[in-house]
Amino acid sequence: MYWQTLRYQNWRMRMRNESHSGPEVERLCPRDGGGREETKRKRERGSFLSCSFLIIGVACLTLLVHDVNLWIKYTQLQATARAVQPQLLFPSLAQSTAFREENRFFSLAVADSPFAGDPSPELDHAWHNLLEGSAIRVTKEDLDFYNITSLPLQDGAGFASELFVSHELHCLVSLSLLSACLELFLSHIMVQKKVRQWVYKETYFAGVEGLERGELKRHIDHCIETIRQGIMCRGDVSLATYTYLGDTENVTARSWAPHQCVDFAGLMNWARSHAVDLFHKGALASPEGLGPEHFTTQNQPH
Repeated sequence: MYWQTLRYQNWRMRMRNESHSGPEVERLCPRDGGGREETKRKRERGSFLSCSFLIIGVACLTLLVHDVNLWIKYTQLQATARAVQPQLLFPSLAQSTAFREENRFFSLAVADSPFAGDPSPELDHAWHNLLEGSAIRVTKEDLDFYNITSLPLQDGAGFASELFVSHELHCLVSLSLLSACLELFLSHIMVQKKVRQWVYKETYFAGVEGLERGELKRHIDHCIETIRQGIMCRGDVSLATYTYLGDTENVTARSWAPHQCVDFAGLMNWARSHAVDLFHKGALASPEGLGPEHFTTQNQPH
């Protein structure tokens, strides 16, 4: 009986201990199945975050590659644009408001043009005014823009230069001195080397003969070639159309497409504000002390 009572008491104490310690032990030592589930959930969360970061990284890399590609294409387009239409505005002109472009129609009629027609004092005056002040003063930065050199002015405030449009017009209309070779034989003689005047040479060059006439012809050829190269260089792609002339089958050209032009009056006003008389004694620096880049041998074309 005693032993039965003792076993019963031990059983009750064991049950009480298990009832008190069971939840804590279970909380401290969860079942193996619950631990695996928690680990699985943690791994799934880690995988989700890794995938999210990977997707974001790929998206950022894609955007970066896209932006780099756009930048490369933009650079290529800029290079192409510069190749098609070079940026020719040197600093002094680019910083001014003199240069602007506009679209206009060419007029092929000559009746109302002050620059066309038979020789007359009025026509000569119009052409003279067109080229007044063609030689201009530019800065070293302007020359560096094209990586070129030019004669420095005596006062040290710039270099002698000329807009090429003025040179092209000179080939049509300007007055210039004979070459140094001709001056040895024909001192103090000036000839008018104009393509337009060559067309009317019976009026302008009636007394020009021999060596002088040969030099004039050489200069005219130079002018024609200069104009040809200028026309081919710019390559105006404006369209011209043709019509029949009156009731005949003769064909005449008409220009309907607009041309991209500069504001010539504004451009010439700028040039005249920078004008310098290169033929005034003392305007140019003395040849002594200048480098070889400032000299052209007489057998070179000029």
